[in-house]
Amino acid sequence: MRWGIRLTKRAVKELYALERVLVPNVWAVLRALLEDPDAANIQTDEDDPSLYWLAVEGDIAVFFEIVDEEKTIVVIRIE
Repeated sequence: MRWGIRLTKRAVKELYALERVLVPNVWAVLRALLEDPDAANIQTDEDDPSLYWLAVEGDIAVFFEIVDEEKTIVVIRIE
């Protein structure tokens, strides 16, 4: 079973607010994460250990949760 991705309403709104030239960078990181979530250079959020984040070129961070049971990555926010 392949991994899937879901974006919260907040994440979609923040993705639309990014400069258009930066959006492909975010999608490239998310596609790499879908290929192998364990191989990605993910960091644990200091305030919430169930939340992870990845740095994206352009000074962007993507915060997400991994739902192993559903093989789903839920993007919570994009800053």
